[in-house]
Amino acid sequence: MQLIYIWVEEFRCFKNNEFNFSSKYKFSFDYRNNNNSMSASCNNNNTLLLFNNNNNENTIQDFTVVVGENGVGKTTLSELFLSPIEMSQDSSRRIYMFKDDKYIYCYCSGKWERETSFQINFNNMSKSQEDELRELMLLTKDKLKVIILEGNESKNLLKGESFPLSDALHNKNSHRLDIFANKNINLIYDTNAFSYQSKLRYDEHSEVNCLDISLGGGYLKNTKTYFEDEFMQQMDFVINKREIVENEIEFSFPNIITMKIYNNKLKSFYPENDNESLNFILDFIDQIEKQRLDFKYILMFTAFIYMNSRLFKPLILDKDEDIINEIKKTKEEYTLFCKRDFALFKEAEELNSYESIKKIIEILYEDTIKFFTLRKGISESLKENALNVNKMINSLNKLSFSNNYSELFSKSIEVNSKEKLKEFYSFYEHFRECPYLEQYIGFNWVVSTGENAFLNILSKYHKIMDDIKYKSAIIFIDEVDLYLHPRWQQKYISLLVNCLTLLLREKEVQAQLIITTHSPIILSDIPKNHVIFMNKDESGNVMTNELDSHGETFGGNIFDLYNDSFFLSKDNKGFAIGKLASSSIKKVNEKLKEIKNEIYKAIEKDGLSDLNWNSYEDALDYCECIINVLGEPIYSTALKSQYDWIKNFRKKFEANKEVEARKKAISSIDKMGLNDEEFEIIKAILEGRHS
Repeated sequence: MQLIYIWVEEFRCFKNNEFNFSSKYKFSFDYRNNNNSMSASCNNNNTLLLFNNNNNENTIQDFTVVVGENGVGKTTLSELFLSPIEMSQDSSRRIYMFKDDKYIYCYCSGKWERETSFQINFNNMSKSQEDELRELMLLTKDKLKVIILEGNESKNLLKGESFPLSDALHNKNSHRLDIFANKNINLIYDTNAFSYQSKLRYDEHSEVNCLDISLGGGYLKNTKTYFEDEFMQQMDFVINKREIVENEIEFSFPNIITMKIYNNKLKSFYPENDNESLNFILDFIDQIEKQRLDFKYILMFTAFIYMNSRLFKPLILDKDEDIINEIKKTKEEYTLFCKRDFALFKEAEELNSYESIKKIIEILYEDTIKFFTLRKGISESLKENALNVNKMINSLNKLSFSNNYSELFSKSIEVNSKEKLKEFYSFYEHFRECPYLEQYIGFNWVVSTGENAFLNILSKYHKIMDDIKYKSAIIFIDEVDLYLHPRWQQKYISLLVNCLTLLLREKEVQAQLIITTHSPIILSDIPKNHVIFMNKDESGNVMTNELDSHGETFGGNIFDLYNDSFFLSKDNKGFAIGKLASSSIKKVNEKLKEIKNEIYKAIEKDGLSDLNWNSYEDALDYCECIINVLGEPIYSTALKSQYDWIKNFRKKFEANKEVEARKKAISSIDKMGLNDEEFEIIKAILEGRHS
């Protein structure tokens, strides 16, 4: 089942707008007349083959890309089908059309006549295509009967019978209508853009059983631990799908994870009012840095600081006075308990010895674990923390550390096999069981930002596969190019399609993809019949452009796509570049034209000698500076030719002026009464021939 068409009378910024999501069939509703007519056309090229490597496979049912300038409603478009219809408030009319393997279904909401049907007009279609469409739409005399959605009962005009709207069609709020529910379609929404409206959007999406896996959508539940959850889902994906994905798509998985202990956090999290303990911590960290201790001992010391901070800064929400008093008592007991260890540190004669520091850390850590686990008076939560920290330290010994690391408090961990990654995954699970320890320790893949973005994309879709209930899915991805370097934008469509095909094929699910983008690089991978072009008219109304008004996009020139498909402002037409650069180019062109015009006027009036060339120096220096840094040869060549003409004209003018001055000087020599020899010498000097 796939969505192929929406028309909406009024919704947010949309007014009488229609959207075609089918690459094969295009529909257009004539809302201007009251005859309820709709035109239909058919594309002859089966461009879906581009997105399905196996000709017999149809995992990707269709692929639509929405493009346009900011503010035209690309994100709002998702809300047309990701948000339920407010039946009690929304009286504006809408049309939704779906297609399955057998038929095309048409649903209408809002104020329609009960017996509504649409007259279908076929445009530029062969007889076989018309017959195919008539059969799909169950047309009678080219009339399409529709399903009217209203109240608690609807009349199914396809079958000529009345039926109560199922519970599936109505969500938990009785006045809201979920048109997708009885179509058994999984709705999936994703975006990297984080918005304050994310919580509102998540609430709406959850009402229509939409999986909102966006950055702020709440799928990973806890935004405080979002990045830790994200890291775990990435590891899970790499463990389970690495071999399959690497064999079938061009993506290299990371082999190294960096573990970093935040040194400054260790210093700042200890209580400032406990000077003795604070000085102990600061001195100890200083010794660790001098001795360049093994990473295991640095982590043990970090765990020691962590458990102390849990005592001295109780991170509990419970306001029970008994618990608070218990913790106060425990703090006093623990301070006395550790005085032996503090004394050990302060009195150690071999303080600068590696072995002494290591031994003290072991004693501190072991005594702390014993205190937390054996003390009966301590709260269960703190005791559990100590046990979890101990599990984490023990699992650390199984990891394969790399010998190469740049900082003392940072270590590289090799995960170049499934077994090694599983060992790290086990360690990381123990780490996650230690509340607030992430304030001290962080983990990262040794990959670029673009590679990490792609790893996150792939792992996200791997994670949601178990939550897909039906055999059809609509995946809406907003602003797919966000944070992606152009090199990764080149790979995006290929990687997305190939990876989703692998994951969906395992679940025997077919998916329809709808994405929005501002990238002409991504658009160059999409045929025009898969694109919705959105724009605004002169009055600011949102409009969708006819495909015929745009050039082909697949394999298109990036410059042309910028101008044609992304609706650059008229002021920038011809300049697929930034506004500062384009305005500078125009400024140079205007200055050069202005100087040339003044030269031409002076020639006409025989007034070249009156030109003040010095007044042009600053303007010509500015023009030369801009021309020298221009990257586009077309612009730089055109402007440089004008600049060179002016400079060459001035040189010739100055040369002619000098010749005239010499002639005038020579003619005046005759009046000086010189002999022939003296005359020739002075003449040679004036003409520059004398040496």
